[in-house]
Amino acid sequence: MPAYIQRGMVCSELGNKQQALQDFNQALKRDPNAVDAILQRGKIRAELGDREGAIADFTQVLNLDPNFAEAYLYRSALQLELDERQKASEDFNLAVQLLPNAADAYIERGQFRARMGGLREALEDLNRCLRMHPDFAGGYLQRGIIRSTLGDIEGSISDFDQALNLDSTLDSAYLHRGNAKAQTTDYAAAIEDLNQAIRANSDLATAYLHRSAAYLRLNDPEKATSDLQTALKLSPNPNAVSLNRGMLLARWGDEQNALEDFNQTIQANPRAVAAHYNRGLLLSSLGDQQGALADFNQELKINPGSAAAYLSRGATRAEMGREKRRCKILNEHCSLHLGSYQPIFSAASCRWNSAIRRERWRTSTRF
Repeated sequence: MPAYIQRGMVCSELGNKQQALQDFNQALKRDPNAVDAILQRGKIRAELGDREGAIADFTQVLNLDPNFAEAYLYRSALQLELDERQKASEDFNLAVQLLPNAADAYIERGQFRARMGGLREALEDLNRCLRMHPDFAGGYLQRGIIRSTLGDIEGSISDFDQALNLDSTLDSAYLHRGNAKAQTTDYAAAIEDLNQAIRANSDLATAYLHRSAAYLRLNDPEKATSDLQTALKLSPNPNAVSLNRGMLLARWGDEQNALEDFNQTIQANPRAVAAHYNRGLLLSSLGDQQGALADFNQELKINPGSAAAYLSRGATRAEMGREKRRCKILNEHCSLHLGSYQPIFSAASCRWNSAIRRERWRTSTRF
């Protein structure tokens, strides 16, 4: 496989979508009919929201290779989003004919829909897959990941348990179950699962990242920092760990560098919901309620099922309302003493209880 395609796929896995897109474009300049590059570019375009461009790429793949099942699946998923249900059904049926197992079609399309942000649609595909094959460990693993992202933590843990009951060697299930358990605040159990994942693969940067977060919650900054440094060494792309580093820095009071890390994460992957959420909390604690509101709105646009984002957005709107009312009262008070109305206070100068806002950030952080 050409170097540009290989690097593009690595960048895509690490969340650097723009660099991946550039690499696939470079590969296609050298070989305009490189099917792998066209397919991968289509996937990146879809994830970046360019549905028409993605459909054009998948159509080109099928013109070059009419038996490429994955291209039918990916195009089917995009057609469903565009409400072209007849075309989507035709493409999906063609993919099923080409794949040896219809369940594979559902899980492949489900994973693609999840990457585009269509989590509930992806969940439907995984449910269909598991109805057809209730003993498919990989299906439970993928459904657990989607449930966790949608906020159904107990459901996700149940799926990871079932995946491990069916296949105890499924190391990634320990990784994801550990992360899910951390979200239930059972950090000791989370660390046990992450230890298992690291024993199975000591080069798994993501496991060190999640364990770092769990140690941070247990007020063990030394172990948290050690795991974060290990993750940085193992990860070829600093963007992959900038989110966790940002949360560590914010908890230590280094807010500006934390903000830079969140910005770096979002620049590399605009759909990184945890980065939007945590940057929103940090901006709110710094008094930038408009910036915080924009981040919570963006998270809810990507993941409408985030209860935490709804709560934080509500708190932010309430804070904005209090600031406006406080400014009005102060200005009216000043006008009484000055003899004429002089609006000398603005929302920016009426910021209050910053320590309380910082505490809200510290206790609300989501990994």
